[in-house]
Amino acid sequence: MNIQLPNSLDETQIDRRKAVKSKQLKKSKTLREHREPLKRTKHPELWKVNIKKNARLRGEEYIGVGGKIVPAKTMGPPCKCRMHCSEKVDEAAREELHNIFWKTCNWEQRKQYVALSVKESPKQRTRCRGNVKSEHRRQVTFTYSLLLKGEFITVCKCMFLSTFALSEKFVRHIMDKKRISPGGIIGPDQRGRHTPKTKKSENVKDRVREHIKSFPTEKSTNPMDCTEKNYLDCRLSIAAMHKLYISKCKEDGIPESDIVKESYYREMFKTEFNLGFKRAESKENN
Repeated sequence: MNIQLPNSLDETQIDRRKAVKSKQLKKSKTLREHREPLKRTKHPELWKVNIKKNARLRGEEYIGVGGKIVPAKTMGPPCKCRMHCSEKVDEAAREELHNIFWKTCNWEQRKQYVALSVKESPKQRTRCRGNVKSEHRRQVTFTYSLLLKGEFITVCKCMFLSTFALSEKFVRHIMDKKRISPGGIIGPDQRGRHTPKTKKSENVKDRVREHIKSFPTEKSTNPMDCTEKNYLDCRLSIAAMHKLYISKCKEDGIPESDIVKESYYREMFKTEFNLGFKRAESKENN
């Protein structure tokens, strides 16, 4: 009995390649069916200014103004004062406090911690030194403490500042805020919390959305297009739509300040809508 064998191993390899290719095509088709359309989105966490800001808030090394390298916050050496603070708090406890302060606390929590750890009281005595006027002398005394195992341990100023790598100016600023705050609780920092003057109201945004929605759209007739994107007429473009938007606003008597620019119109078109433009049909297909 004659058994027909392949003429060569190449035929078997070709069949295997076809099977693998068919499997890959099926897999790619499945991925296309479940793939969501890609949209341009902002990533503020990747902006250089925010990278520097976050590094500064975490006490890490960063590049400051003028390219100057600002070193990371590191714990300083213990004090050698007559209060014997180093005997009250060992280096391991100081290291733990430093890491908690800079690695786990945010800016507001650090301010509250300093406000709780530093107590203010009237000074007990005054020394006469030269011709310095009494109103120029400080009128209060700060008492510093470290929180260990739920108990505040009194330390000197040098030990406190060295443990948290803080400046005396920062502590005085916190205490000034605490003095004028109701109940001694420092409120959140209001810098950068105001509403920008250029921020558009919801009415302005809704007007842009309604204008974009006013254009008729069609579903794609391409069976390979599984993005569920709707398509506008091929004679349109974002620039042309924006010109029509300006004309419509002027007809309706909309103030110039409430008419958005093309860049803002384009941003809303790209981020809030899943739209595209149909391709113009070539003359050969007609």
